[in-house]
Amino acid sequence: MERIQELAEAIQYHSDCYYNGASEITDAEFDELWDELTSLDPTNDVLQAVGAKATGAKLKHKTQMGSLAKVTYDDDGEASQLVKWASKDTGTHSPSRHTIGLTPKIDGLAVRLNYRDGVLVEAATRGDGLEGQNVLANIMEIDDIPKHTTSDFSGEVRGEVYMKKSIFKQLRASGLSFANPRNAASGSLMQKDAKKTGERKLSFFAYDLLFDDDCRIKVAFTSVSERFWALERLEGITPVKSLVVGVDALPGVLYDWEHVQREELDYDIDGLVFEYVSTEAQEEAGWNGRRPRGKMAWKFKAEEKVATIEGVDWQVGRTGKLTPVARISPTQLGGTCVQNVTLHNYKMVKDMNIALGDKVLVEKAGDIIPHIIKVHEKVNTGWIGGPTACPACGGEVKEDGVSLVCQNIDCHAKLEARVDHYLKRIGVLGIGGSTIKGLVACGALNGLADLYYMNTDDVRAVTGSQIVTRNMLEEIFGKCELPLATFLSALGIHALGRTTSKALAKEMRTLDNVRNASYVRLCALDGIGDTTATSIIDGLDAMSDTIDKLVEVLEIQDVEDVSGPLAGLSFCLTGTMSRKRTAIAADIELAGGEVRSSVGRGLSYLVQADPSSMSSKSKKALANGTEVIGEDTLRELMSA
Repeated sequence: MERIQELAEAIQYHSDCYYNGASEITDAEFDELWDELTSLDPTNDVLQAVGAKATGAKLKHKTQMGSLAKVTYDDDGEASQLVKWASKDTGTHSPSRHTIGLTPKIDGLAVRLNYRDGVLVEAATRGDGLEGQNVLANIMEIDDIPKHTTSDFSGEVRGEVYMKKSIFKQLRASGLSFANPRNAASGSLMQKDAKKTGERKLSFFAYDLLFDDDCRIKVAFTSVSERFWALERLEGITPVKSLVVGVDALPGVLYDWEHVQREELDYDIDGLVFEYVSTEAQEEAGWNGRRPRGKMAWKFKAEEKVATIEGVDWQVGRTGKLTPVARISPTQLGGTCVQNVTLHNYKMVKDMNIALGDKVLVEKAGDIIPHIIKVHEKVNTGWIGGPTACPACGGEVKEDGVSLVCQNIDCHAKLEARVDHYLKRIGVLGIGGSTIKGLVACGALNGLADLYYMNTDDVRAVTGSQIVTRNMLEEIFGKCELPLATFLSALGIHALGRTTSKALAKEMRTLDNVRNASYVRLCALDGIGDTTATSIIDGLDAMSDTIDKLVEVLEIQDVEDVSGPLAGLSFCLTGTMSRKRTAIAADIELAGGEVRSSVGRGLSYLVQADPSSMSSKSKKALANGTEVIGEDTLRELMSA
């Protein structure tokens, strides 16, 4: 369970980083974390999520904006996984076994644009798939996006905001300090000053279209081609290139796009998007969490280079874990010069037998920070070894699983990392590591609670600015009302990541109940086992004084009882229904019910178009004692 929790936290953290344009690991590294968690806990909530929580003003999506499952070459260099998916029999509306839809996967930022009678009235980022950030003011400054389109169109256009390679080169030459075009596009779109967004000359490709119920023009799409045909007829909208290709020709198509067409484009693509040609087949395929089964993202092979190990630095995290970061000879990858590569943990350094001067194979996927694949040429015997004392405080270091951990409870680096973690989790942005380090060094911060008791003069001595100090303190005190789940996650207790904190808050309702929960009570909760329960109890006990001080200045919001005719009931939706399943799911939640993505323990009802149909989900539901119902029965329950 401890490894599951660690993986879930890592995936959520790096997902937030990616969707906020500040990736810290490669796509390949992220996929490795994802695959491992899938093998250990395939129903984990983190695997059902997508994107990152929106910051700033939020807008809910009428229809969820999903992410895509990813696939790449098999170990033997074949594309058998993609071919198998493309040829899959999905049921009544099975796609052709011979053709599949293709579009290039633009390396940008997904957004939705809403038009009313042809006028752009709303724009939002994808966020976590359910709600995104309001970026209308910024979108209005992008020349490539029409503020008015076909006058009788009311609906939603979805697409990707990106920065052209040529524009990125110009901005880099003028001093813009983004690592790649995707980060530049994300950072530019999120500018507080919308006019700066306009100055960055962003572009937009559309890939999907949804009509409002009262739209005066509508097209009932039955195929991918018809959808793009409709997009092309909206004034000012530029659809991404769309093709229908033969399944048998996929190996050649993949090679052509990766090695020929990709290089000729003035924008970055990190893969291809494939989808069933038939929209009915896509609908019938359904969703896996927030990922449509009727679409698949093909990822290109990662770029690889050979570099020399020049040193290894050890960084100290909030739990005291030491993370090794290799310093390598300056290496050009994906248009950037790479000099630092994470090695994740002590065991990885030891297992790879890395020594100073060794030649290593470095991989870069998705134009993000790379990782070391293996030692390419062994130059020195033995390995570089790990530190015998904490590099930050000089305290004792011990092995704990795959990592080295500082045992000094007063280690300043641990405190700095805990404060940084806390601030990020409660939504306080813009306070950098150097500021936190300075506040700890001068004694203004000796624990999390000190954030609310800092002396203004001490803070100003670190920031050097009265205005910065005032803004910083105002932002911290502006977060004095915290939802219980947010507070638990912010404490930095190893076992309390976002997912577990959310589940714990939902079950326990109040902070007092959480703090008084017994080992037996915690183990009874779904997803919490012996190790996690022990870690939660020990962690809360160790932070008891800190929590007492925090609740003196914070209001920790209890979880209110859910009301409505479906309160206490959970539902899983499957198959083609009279309306989009997302709309039905929204109605269930509005009535107090819970919507789950899979059939599992404790599910109240499985809802499918034909209750008598023996689908794989219905068989599993019946085996678990879960009742299978249709939409009519669901409506009766909702109106009870």
